[in-house]
Order: sequence, then C-alpha cells, then structure tokens
Amino acid sequence: MIYFSRWKISLILVICVLGLAFAAPNFLASRSAESLPDWLPHKQVNLGLDLQGGSHLLLSVETDAVIREHLEAMIDGARAELRKARIRYRELGIMAGEEYGIGVTINNPEQLDQAFDLLKALEPGIIVDSGNDGRITMVMDEQTATLRKRTAIQQSIEIVRRRI
Repeated sequence: MIYFSRWKISLILVICVLGLAFAAPNFLASRSAESLPDWLPHKQVNLGLDLQGGSHLLLSVETDAVIREHLEAMIDGARAELRKARIRYRELGIMAGEEYGIGVTINNPEQLDQAFDLLKALEPGIIVDSGNDGRITMVMDEQTATLRKRTAIQQSIEIVRRRI
C-alpha cells in the first residue's frame, strides 16, 4: 500500500480546490461571473469558433479565371503542335470579344488544312473553324465551358472537405 504523508494530501486538496475556484467563472454566465467575490478571477476563457458551436465558411471559385487558364493552356498546346509541324503562324492568342475562344493566322495558305487538322485533334469539345484569310478559330462550346466550371467547383469543395 502506498503511504502519503498528511501534508502532501492536504497540499493536493488545496491545489484542487484552488483550481476549481479559478475555473468557476468559465462555468457561469457572464453576469454571474461578474458577481463573484473580488478574490476570484472574473475573466472567462474565450472559446474559438469550433468550440463555440460552429463557424461559417464562404467558398468562392473564380470560374472565369479557370476558363482563362484553360484557354492559355490551349494556346500553349496549339503553339507546340504548330511548331512541331513546322507551320508558320502569327497572331496566336485569345480572341477579342469572344469569351471562350482563341485564334491563329496561318502564314502559308497551303498549310491551312494541315494546321486545321492538327488544331482540331488538339482537344475534344472545341469547335474549330477556318476562314478564307488563313485565320483559324477555336471556340469552346457552352457545354464544355460549363463542365470545366463545374469541375473547378467540385475540386474546390473536395479540397475544403479534406482540410476540414
């Protein structure tokens, strides 16, 4: 049997009683804690949002930025394919006034069909059209753009779920 001297037992009991007395304001409402005697602390521990019973999270995804990044990736892919096929071009970039499209002008009209086939095979869900002036446009249809936006939103939600 373990033996503790009386002074050790008394010291442990005094420390426990003091701990309970100093923790008492946390178990009371704010008004009740203020009415405690002056020798007891009146401050309560501030709980974080998770311990107070919840928090509010607002998720915002910039879908236009997602589409723009995808268009930039399409530009890089078109540039790589045209260079690999040694097709000279100019004015490769996002088309002004077109929300989901890029355009490129092929310098040599004889290589227009070859460039058209290369760019058409570049990515599914893209409408490729060519004009008489050597200009090829690649426009993402609404369905593909909506799918890209939904995918970005779902990925963002999944990331937040993992972090929480």
